[in-house]
Amino acid sequence: MRARILFLPVIIIMSFAFHVTHAQGVMISNDPSAPEPAALLHVYGPEEEGGNILFEGEFKDPVFQGPPPASYEGTRFMWYPDKAALRAGQVTGGEWNENQIGEHSVALGYNTTARGNFSLAAGQNTSATGINCVALGYNTTASVAHSTAMGYQTIASGAYSTSVGSWTVAPSGFETVIGRYNSLYSQASSAGWIDTDRLFVIGNGTASDSRSDAMVVLKNGRTGIGVSDPQAWLHVNAAADNNALRVQIDGITKLFMTASGGLTAGTLSSAPENGLYVFGEARFNQHVNIGTNATPEAALHVRHANLVNEGIRIQNRGANLRHWTLHTNNGQGTLILYSSISGDTPVGNFNGSTGAYTATSNRHLKGDITAMTNNTLEKLRELAPSRYRYLRDPDGQFTLGFIAEDVLPVFPELVESVGENGENLAINYAGFSVVAIKAIQEQQVMIQKQQETIDKLKFQIAELERIKQLITESR
Repeated sequence: MRARILFLPVIIIMSFAFHVTHAQGVMISNDPSAPEPAALLHVYGPEEEGGNILFEGEFKDPVFQGPPPASYEGTRFMWYPDKAALRAGQVTGGEWNENQIGEHSVALGYNTTARGNFSLAAGQNTSATGINCVALGYNTTASVAHSTAMGYQTIASGAYSTSVGSWTVAPSGFETVIGRYNSLYSQASSAGWIDTDRLFVIGNGTASDSRSDAMVVLKNGRTGIGVSDPQAWLHVNAAADNNALRVQIDGITKLFMTASGGLTAGTLSSAPENGLYVFGEARFNQHVNIGTNATPEAALHVRHANLVNEGIRIQNRGANLRHWTLHTNNGQGTLILYSSISGDTPVGNFNGSTGAYTATSNRHLKGDITAMTNNTLEKLRELAPSRYRYLRDPDGQFTLGFIAEDVLPVFPELVESVGENGENLAINYAGFSVVAIKAIQEQQVMIQKQQETIDKLKFQIAELERIKQLITESR
């Protein structure tokens, strides 16, 4: 009989739509065959719009707002029309007291607080205390106007801020943080737009005492990857064992910065430590400086250390790794040449004043030293000095020289195969100065012998003249 205790005014208002059963509950239905109530209050309406429920009240000005129907701890579903607020769940304190209920607010779950007007709090121990705030999840806090906190232990304390994930904090205005354990900082403003404050953050920390950021974008547009305070439009800071940057086009790497500090451009390849490897064509429309931050004074300005074999190196990528190095001497100003064959011993140099080339020629650098044969002058007679011009420039200037094929059988030491496959011959014209000196020496021997013969003939002629004179005088 307890389920049949009703107030008469209610029966009058709901005439022909109110059905009382014999069970411990009340069934509201316009269907005479409605089932027994399954709860203290059961609304049953299988027909169209038959199960609608309407709780209608009136929102009141704050000075006329009465207290909510219940306060302090309890488990309840509560509609509070004076503030147009809704509460459902359980509280163990005063989270749903009048002073903790915002106008047009909703709080659902366990110990949830929606104190801000137009705020929403759902989950466990969530708190939305600013106007138009949203707090969802566990122990999340949205405390400033238009802020949103979602997830686990997140805080949105900047106006229009959003904090999502686990233990994330968004303290500045308009800031959005996702991930977990982002780094903390002193924001310039929790409400306004300050360029140096953060705009977007991805936290990747591991604990409250080990916070870090995978990515930070400041309000001025500077973006940091692995750095929390970017100092450039794109600031990348990789861990010591991680490669810092890779850019691909259609799956092919075109730019790659390694953990060793090397940078490759044009292809994926091993770059030298703290060095640059470029594959392909490099173009610059301004002067380029290498070796210092000073202003370059030429299209390509290279400053090198005053050390042996330092300078500009040109190297073949073949298996032998042959190379040449150009080095400017600090003392004499000469341009010194090193090669992979000579090692740290200069091959030769160009004089800084005259431009004359001199080759390194120390005795201790040479072996198998023998004297040249004495038929050099005869060999020179076999050569045919020619006048010609190159077919590659048929209208070019005529020049004087030898034909390599003619020189090769006579002076093979002065002819060298050139080209990657040795398909061409080159003549060492400087070597002809040695040949000329040897020829002069041989010629000088001949002249000396001829002079001795002449001297003897002169002596003999003089003797004959003397004898002739004596004969003449004796007559």
